[in-house]
Order: sequence, then structure tokens, then C-alpha cells
Amino acid sequence: MKKGIILFDFKDFLNQGINPKEPHDIDYINKKQVHLLNDIHEGLNKEILRRLNGNVSVPFVETFLPTGDGYYFICKPDLTEILDISMCTMALLKVKNVESYIAADIGEIHTFKDMTGMMNVTGYAMGKLSRLVAFSSNAEKLIVSKELSEHWCENGYFEIEDPVYSGIEYPAAPFNGWYMETEIGSRNFGDVNRYNMLPVIAEKLNLNRKSKTNLWKDRALIELNRAVLHSFKKAGIRITDHHTASKQFMQFCKKEEQSGREVMADWSWIVPPMSGSSMDVFHNMWANNVKEPNFYYQDSPWNPKGGHDKTGCPFHISTANLMESK
Repeated sequence: MKKGIILFDFKDFLNQGINPKEPHDIDYINKKQVHLLNDIHEGLNKEILRRLNGNVSVPFVETFLPTGDGYYFICKPDLTEILDISMCTMALLKVKNVESYIAADIGEIHTFKDMTGMMNVTGYAMGKLSRLVAFSSNAEKLIVSKELSEHWCENGYFEIEDPVYSGIEYPAAPFNGWYMETEIGSRNFGDVNRYNMLPVIAEKLNLNRKSKTNLWKDRALIELNRAVLHSFKKAGIRITDHHTASKQFMQFCKKEEQSGREVMADWSWIVPPMSGSSMDVFHNMWANNVKEPNFYYQDSPWNPKGGHDKTGCPFHISTANLMESK
């Protein structure tokens, strides 16, 4: 059966947090592992209870399998659930000062009853995760298989690592978003300083590029965006168009207003880069104030005080320039 599999491997686990003056016998090692697993169980149960009280979706670990220097977690073959469980457990281990190497995958596993009568699990995906963590040199960074990363890209996941809640920073959290077709067709393919595909499309459509008044760029831009929508639909991957996304945002604004909350937004990001004035979002303005809780781009480890990299988007907020503004 296909399942989500997460491996937490504790490098030098037997030495982590152990007093060198105490004997390192097998009984002590087993107790340490049992205590850690109990702590993980307790922490996940507390998180589940907190979410149930708030009517929030709950991750579920079907099986815990100790490996001697770590644990396999078996769960549903769902990307969101895998990331959720991984990040929750990473946070729990960080509080315990336990250094862990983490890998995740979706793959086929087989359950069987071992010689002791206990249910056990085996499968190629589990061995593959062992090899992935063996090559990792970065503790507390989630490694995913090629298959899982491709699934990640198809669903439009973006890694934004610094959510802040009430002044507390959580430096390893997933943020789920999705593509709008104009982000690909108008910006990535259409921008002159990116792929600059408009002249190519115009040539294929036999449009006269010598005159601006025949709006050859506009006509090429529409066909390019239509091609993006067609390609995603043909591949069976969900994507939204700019008219639908704009309508959804205005519905969101209406619900927030009914609840007595003010919407904060950057107009230049909300209005699509094509046919903007044909949508309601074009004719509205919002205060662009930064409030918390919020997600911020985590500053590059090699440039912790320098704010954004030169190649990064200047409109995104990082933790460095947020602190400077305060």
C-alpha cells in the first residue's frame, strides 16, 4: 500500500545530552530512547488537542517504528500531512536539543507480523530514506525524495521559513500557495528581462511587430496565457486564472468586512499583470500595513544581516528589514 514515510535519524544519538561521567550502558540508552518517544507522543497529542479545540485539521501518525538511532513515522500519502507532521516533530526535537536529520517520501510499504508477534513495516521507500539522510550534512532541514519534490512543485508549494506568532519565530514552516496563470504566462514568459517570449509568439501568429498600434504584444500575451491554462489542464494539474482569483479575493474582502476586520494588501500584487481594469480589484485600494502573525522570508544563512539577496524579490518582507523597520 502507498503511504507517507518520514524518517528522523539522530546522528550520534547515543551521546546527545548524556553526562560523560555516567555509564553508557544499554539500559540507559533504551531509557533515553523511550523517554524521547514519549515526549514526541505527548507533544503531538497536545498539538492535536489544541487543533481540535480550534476546529483545525489534525495530522495523524499511523505507526511509529524505532530504528535504533531514530524513528520512522508512517502516515497518509498526503503532502500536507507529511509536512505538518515533520514540522511539528522538528519543533519538538529542537526544544529537547536533539539534533535530527529528516527525510520524507511517498512510497509503497508492506506490513507483516514479526517473530515477536508485533506488526512491522518494510519497503523500498524506507531504505531510500535511510540513504537520503546518510548523505545529509544539514541537521533540522527536511530532505524530500525527487518524486515528492515533483509533487511539491506541481502543487505550487513555496518554502517560506520564518512565520512569527506573538513575537516567537518558527524558522522551519511550510507555506502553501498556488500559481495563477498570469504569473507564468505574463511575467515569467512575457517579461523582457525573463524569457521574453512575446516576440516569439507574435512571429508564430504572423503578427506585424513593426507597429505598436496593432497591439501585437497584447494579442500575443493573451495567447500565451491561454496556452499556459491549456497545458496545465492537459497535464491534470490545477491552476487558477486571473479573473477567478480576483473574484475570490473580492469575496474574501467582503467576508472580512462583515467580520469587522480590515484587509491589508499590496495593490501591485493583487491586480493581475493583464486586463487589470476589467476586474473589481483594479478599482479598490487597501492599506499595505504589515501585521502579525505573518510569514517572512528567512534571510540567507550566508547573508544574515544583509537583508535580501540581490536576486531576490524586493517586495518580499524578510526578518532582517522587518527588525530594521521596528
